[in-house]
Amino acid sequence: MQLVTATITDLVAAIVPWDDQERKDISVVLGWLRAADGVFRRDLQPTPAVHLYAYAVVVDPIERRMFLGRHHTSGRYLPMSGRLDRDELPFDAVGREVQEELGTRPVCDIVGPQPFLLTINNCPAPRPRSDVMLWHVLRGHRGQTYRLDPAEFDRGCWWDLDPYGLPDTDPQIRRFLAKLDNVLQPAQAL
Repeated sequence: MQLVTATITDLVAAIVPWDDQERKDISVVLGWLRAADGVFRRDLQPTPAVHLYAYAVVVDPIERRMFLGRHHTSGRYLPMSGRLDRDELPFDAVGREVQEELGTRPVCDIVGPQPFLLTINNCPAPRPRSDVMLWHVLRGHRGQTYRLDPAEFDRGCWWDLDPYGLPDTDPQIRRFLAKLDNVLQPAQAL
């Protein structure tokens, strides 16, 4: 196993699962990482059939809001994200994507720089694949203006951390918000 793959394996194994689905997803991904011969996408085809992505969710924990951009390709409001490049660690991908898509540097003092949640999105034909999403929590401020990459997004908005008031977005975001709420609630009680 390559060093970077071993490091990603350790990061995935360290994620504390929020629910049974995340526990199952972590187990599936750990099995794939330990058995795979090359875990990074090699070309435009779905090779390998599993792709690693880093999600960077910008959160204002005081205002209890998150920033999502309306993505050109999907038409959905999504966190900043990107496929991990060859030999790239998840947090390095987060830093690269946040710089490219928001024009800023990541601040990771809410839960730390490690992946916070792992989800798997299965994508249908014509190019079936599984996208492994490693969710990271970044600190943002609702009053901050971000310079969105116009090649990726046509606009961005702050949304309440209310899973029922969200636009068309990643179907796993409600699970992310439930796990995040568990972290933010104790901090607010102080």
